Amino acid sequence: MELFTPTKQLWIITRLRTERGKVLRDALRGAIERVGIQTIDHDLHTLVNKNALNKLGAFGLRGEVLFAVPCLIKEKLTISGYYRLILGISQKEYGRKGLGKWVEIEKGKSNTISESEIRNLCVALIKAGEQLLSVISNRDNITEDFFHELTLLTLGAQFDGSYRVIVGQKAVAVIRDLIEKIVKPKNPDSFQERENEIEFNNAAGRQVKIRFGSDPDILVSECSANRYRHLLAIEVKGGSDPSNIHNRLGEAEKSHLKLSASGVLRWTIIGVPVDEQTARMRSPSTNRFYAISTLLIEESQEYESFRRELTSILGLPE
Repeated sequence: MELFTPTKQLWIITRLRTERGKVLRDALRGAIERVGIQTIDHDLHTLVNKNALNKLGAFGLRGEVLFAVPCLIKEKLTISGYYRLILGISQKEYGRKGLGKWVEIEKGKSNTISESEIRNLCVALIKAGEQLLSVISNRDNITEDFFHELTLLTLGAQFDGSYRVIVGQKAVAVIRDLIEKIVKPKNPDSFQERENEIEFNNAAGRQVKIRFGSDPDILVSECSANRYRHLLAIEVKGGSDPSNIHNRLGEAEKSHLKLSASGVLRWTIIGVPVDEQTARMRSPSTNRFYAISTLLIEESQEYESFRRELTSILGLPE
């Protein structure tokens, strides 16, 4: 039997160590100790419904275990994330509601925020917390651990999304290296490499730009008459779990459909081999499918097909 490698779990453990001191219960406890109960009580009784505080008290819990208050957020801005996680609010939803700055704060990338912004966030989170508490039954065993578990459940989903992004970025980097290996020797004089793109001149003297980003993951364009024309869009789905291949192909299809009207060629590169019929059912807009595992073998027919097709599209000499 093939051995398992807990790669994802090892990554999660590293992330969890970091988050404990930023957005989990340990961070909240530290802020409570520094701010003091008197100050916290003042904010709680000012902003939180009395009945909600009484209901929490009936479970032997203090209000700050569920309700965000300005004095605690000001003490440690990142624990705003603790309350977001308890309420099951995603970072994407924060972004949609104009709260993207708070996501940056959770990540430690910003610490600039006004007192009014802190108070407004607390009021919004308190209202959501009151709604949550109103539907919790007195029969439920509500403890501090219960709320801690809620934060972990939301954080787990967040970690899963972050890990998939990292897997995708690594797969795009692998394909970028492959493309550069094919392109650079054919025109080394005009080849220019930047963080998210490469540029060079093709055999006709036209400038070609290959951008590495998202939606699509790779976009090839040619400059003609001072205008760029898209030639090829490549979606790279690097996940190695065969059970999720249908979802990844569906994601590729959504991206390809955004460019379908432009006549651009569309390729999809996947982390696990899949039969052509299944792939076409999930992504009918894709013109060519490639599997990373065979694409990286220079002697393979798949690599040779990729190299030949790409060279032709880019207008490079054989």
